[in-house]
Amino acid sequence: MKERIVWVLGAVAVVAVIALVINSGKEPEKEWVDITPEVEAYYKEHADFFQVKSPGDIPGDLKWKDGSELEPFASPDAKQGGTLNYWMQDFPRTLRFVGPEANGAFRGYMLDDNAVSLVHRHPNAEFDFYPGLAKSWAISKDGKTAYYKLDPYARYSDGKPVKAKDFFFHFFFMRSKHINAPWYNDYFEKGKFTNIATYD
Repeated sequence: MKERIVWVLGAVAVVAVIALVINSGKEPEKEWVDITPEVEAYYKEHADFFQVKSPGDIPGDLKWKDGSELEPFASPDAKQGGTLNYWMQDFPRTLRFVGPEANGAFRGYMLDDNAVSLVHRHPNAEFDFYPGLAKSWAISKDGKTAYYKLDPYARYSDGKPVKAKDFFFHFFFMRSKHINAPWYNDYFEKGKFTNIATYD
């Protein structure tokens, strides 16, 4: 009788361990939270910063550039493809580009070397730029305001077009306490930028 009880308890323990292992592999259902109301309220609360204007509000005397006058900086004879072996100082602690542990040695590979900016600095010219997400750009006469015309072909990886309002969200995101990144909060909030405007 004693042996049978031990055998039953052993079998129950094995079943419990199997159930635990099976259930431990399941991730809990993620609940997505729509923060649209929070974002829209933030835009309204900071209406002096987030401005919606019409195309007629763009100064008429701007000198637009598109980088087409710049010399190519890559050789058409360069061999394409191949393998680059390289080392990095640190194993990636996270794939985030803002927030805790996001500013490690891997950040450059993930963000700086891959993100497409509005414009990119030409490597062989100190103050010349070539297009990124913007097809053309201009600087105000006082040198304090930059204007960009988005490339209509600029797309996200899911095929959706990049829109001017996405830059509004970028500023909300970088100022948000949700990202847990005080340095970025401070940089995007305290005097570096006076406002952002869309001209739709």
